[in-house]
Amino acid sequence: MKLTKEEMETIIRFDESSQTATVYTCSRAWKTKFRKLAEQNKAFKLIDQDAESVTFEFPKSLITIRSRKVKRELTEEERQKLSERMKQNIANNPSN
Repeated sequence: MKLTKEEMETIIRFDESSQTATVYTCSRAWKTKFRKLAEQNKAFKLIDQDAESVTFEFPKSLITIRSRKVKRELTEEERQKLSERMKQNIANNPSN
């Protein structure tokens, strides 16, 4: 049975009482990523799998949340000032 995209979920679960987290995924890309992690790091353990999903357990200390900076929108005036400043920096540091 083929899953719909809505059914192909990835769930990361942990609680305050445990030092481990589990990840359940039906996503092909995430299954591949976690299998590679398990090959490289013994902390990642495959605990269940079937035709559609895998579940891995790992230390929750390995979970990180990162944010990306929002691309700054520059006005034409700001762009011109930055351009001039860069030209001055290049002129003042010819070794770069």
